[in-house]
Amino acid sequence: VISDHVDISLHDNRNEEVHSDGDEGDEGDDDDNEDDGADYDDDEDDDGNEANYYDDDESEDYEDDFTDDNQSKTTTEGHSDEEECRFAQPYSSSPVPLILMSLGRSGSSVTWNTLSTMLGSTTIAYEVTGGNRTKAMHFFENLGPDTTTDWAINRLCSIQKRNLEEHESPVITGFQWKPYLNTLTHELGKGALEKIAVHKDPPIKILYLTRNPLDRLLSNERHRGHVRSETVPAHCSAGDEDCVKRHQQHSKGIVLPTGKELVATIRNAINIDTMAGDLLSSLGVSHITVNYEKLYNSKDAKEWIRILDFLGRSPKHLKTYKKNLKMKNVERSFAMAATSPKHHEDSIANFQEVKETLLGAGYGHLLH
Repeated sequence: VISDHVDISLHDNRNEEVHSDGDEGDEGDDDDNEDDGADYDDDEDDDGNEANYYDDDESEDYEDDFTDDNQSKTTTEGHSDEEECRFAQPYSSSPVPLILMSLGRSGSSVTWNTLSTMLGSTTIAYEVTGGNRTKAMHFFENLGPDTTTDWAINRLCSIQKRNLEEHESPVITGFQWKPYLNTLTHELGKGALEKIAVHKDPPIKILYLTRNPLDRLLSNERHRGHVRSETVPAHCSAGDEDCVKRHQQHSKGIVLPTGKELVATIRNAINIDTMAGDLLSSLGVSHITVNYEKLYNSKDAKEWIRILDFLGRSPKHLKTYKKNLKMKNVERSFAMAATSPKHHEDSIANFQEVKETLLGAGYGHLLH
């Protein structure tokens, strides 16, 4: 069941986040865009907008940073995996099986890195289902004739087992799933979500991350425009001010589409998040939707606390985290620095035209 108010054009089967400039890939939500927002993007180019200004298949591909060769080959023996793999027990002291969903350039990798580090053991959530629309469909179309709808549960179990062997006391383990509609509605995609919804031992959770679609668009263009080099690397380590300055200089002068093209891109990005959320709710999947802007641009840690409440886990050094968790505590877990200009006017060459388009379409709140 998908809500009636969503643009039907999304069914045309074309959809698409670590922490540094956001340009490393996280994707994000379009609520509460704070004026002084930092940008911690992910590396994967954004393929998440129907009628997108960008052609995903021709975009630069940074997926290798987040794809694990050991996890990229999904088994075609769903039943045997199910028999061989058992989740760790008891659940209360075992890693939470978690899937992180977000469109490209929303900050998914940095969010996972920050969350796992804050909880005490840094793990990685690889883009198992593919980092762009084409690779995602290739993933589902090549699962194999014997693959069952338990493939996601089996994968989560295998990842948990491996992380327990490789890390000391991991608290969250799992993978990233880009919420392209043609994967969520695929027989093995929707079927997997249905199995996840009823899996109780342990419960499997989905963290859905959203980001301002205008910032996602800018992040995608920034990454499309620069070549990885020692001068302008893909990421900047926390505290590397020289690297941040080079990134910010590189982020200036970006020309965005205007008029109907920009409006369609923004509207469709929002609709994809809406449709995906509606689908998860209709299937009864345990999930929470969080906002990139609230995670990284707020002065308080309320959005991080929402995640911790949802997971039922707390940082080892802050047992009373609801009262004591502050943004300074969260920031200590940041591995990369924010690299994007704080204001759109500093990076968009045709800012006035973009502003007029967004204001005229009712999207002026996306500007900062």
